[in-house]
Amino acid sequence: MSTLKLNGKDLASQTSSAEPVIASTVTGGAGLSGSTSLGTVTVGNLSHADIVYPAGHVLQVINAGKDDWFSTGSSVGSFVDITGLSITITPKSSSNRILLIASVSCGHNADNGHSYLALARGGTLIGIHGSASSRTSAGAVVNSTATGEQATYTLMFYDSPATTSATTYTVKGCSSDTLYINSSHRDNDGANFDGRTYSSLTAMEVVV
Repeated sequence: MSTLKLNGKDLASQTSSAEPVIASTVTGGAGLSGSTSLGTVTVGNLSHADIVYPAGHVLQVINAGKDDWFSTGSSVGSFVDITGLSITITPKSSSNRILLIASVSCGHNADNGHSYLALARGGTLIGIHGSASSRTSAGAVVNSTATGEQATYTLMFYDSPATTSATTYTVKGCSSDTLYINSSHRDNDGANFDGRTYSSLTAMEVVV
C-alpha cells in the first residue's frame, strides 16, 4: 500500500488492486503558501464556500420514477400534473442551471385528436413553443396511435431557475380525448396483449 501525505497528513491511499481512497478527514491550510484554509473537509461534505467546482460539473441528481397507471381527460390547454412525475431540487447557487430529462410512455385514443405533454417549474410551463398562435404550446404532441399501442416521448430542457430555494418540477399533460400514461388506450389485461410501462423525470444541477 502507498500513502500520499501532506504536512504529515494522510491524503490518499492506494493498493495495487484498488483505486485511490481519499482520507476520511483532511485538515488543510497550515504551511500551504498561497492557499486558503478550508478547515476540516470530511467525506460526504464537499460544500465549503471556498471549494470551486468547474463549469459543467454536476452537483446533484434527483430522479422520480412512475411505475403505476395514470390518465387524464382534461381539455386541450388545461394541463394537469401527472402524478408521480414530480421532483423538488434546491440549487446550490442561483447562477447554476437545471438539466431536466423526462421519459414518458403514453397511449391515446386513435380515433380522437391529440394529447400534449409539457414540463413545468412551480406550475408554470417551461420548454414550450413561444408563439403557437391558436395552436397548443407544448413540449411534445402525442399523436393518435392504434388503441393497443404506446409511444415513449422525451422532454429535455436546460432551465435557469435563478434561485437557491427549493424548486419543484413536474410533467403535465392534457388531451382532446384521453391521455394514458404507462398504458395503451385499450389496456387489455392479457399476457399477449397490452403491456404496462414506466416513466421517469430527472433533474441535474450543473455548474455554470
